[in-house]
Amino acid sequence: MKKIFKYLLCSMAVLMTLSLASCGSDDNDNNDDPFGGGNTSNSIIGTWVSSYGGETLTYTFSSNGSYSAQFYYNGFTDYESGRYTYEGKSLRLLDDEGYTETYRCVINDDSMNWTDEDGDSIYFTRQGGNGGGNNPVNPGTSSFTLEMLYGSWSSTMYGETLTLTFNRNGSFTEVMQESNGKTEYDNGYFNFNEKSQRLELTYTDGSSETYSCHYSNGTLTLTDSDGDSYNLRRI
Repeated sequence: MKKIFKYLLCSMAVLMTLSLASCGSDDNDNNDDPFGGGNTSNSIIGTWVSSYGGETLTYTFSSNGSYSAQFYYNGFTDYESGRYTYEGKSLRLLDDEGYTETYRCVINDDSMNWTDEDGDSIYFTRQGGNGGGNNPVNPGTSSFTLEMLYGSWSSTMYGETLTLTFNRNGSFTEVMQESNGKTEYDNGYFNFNEKSQRLELTYTDGSSETYSCHYSNGTLTLTDSDGDSYNLRRI
């Protein structure tokens, strides 16, 4: 896991600039404007946060069909606002400059996953927890067990894939497949405390990392001591 944030360092900066590369619509005719009606779904209303490697992307969706976004990295903060619709699994954003973006958006309780037309994904956690979902974002209250941890878990972001495999003998392997075709490997031993929902990874070089675990609808969210989180799915 110590390598995961390396490839995510620029991920949210790319996400915030997607609108500049998108083919936006400046049509002000409400008859052709899907945002004119402010169609929303209650499940998305609230504030969602995605944090990787010191970068934080925050989206707030209001019940009136408006949204605001804030991107923070290394002392730099950028803002965006506009209108949105969320119907079925389609999220469409229209910012105040007239650019549109469309994502496949899947919400499971307090976890949200966006996937763009290229298949790239980014994961969010509802801030504060239980903002309309059934389970609060509280690592200590999830029902995740050691038996559930065994096996392989994967996270893909911008063409790069991290795979973690937890073995019954207490060892784990970490495989990073980068977009340039390069593959990096690491391994060590792990300890998972079911009561505290804490996962400790000890690498062969002697370094270690500790994460809080939250499991919801097939997604395992690991959060480090800095509050950075990422989501993995079983493979």
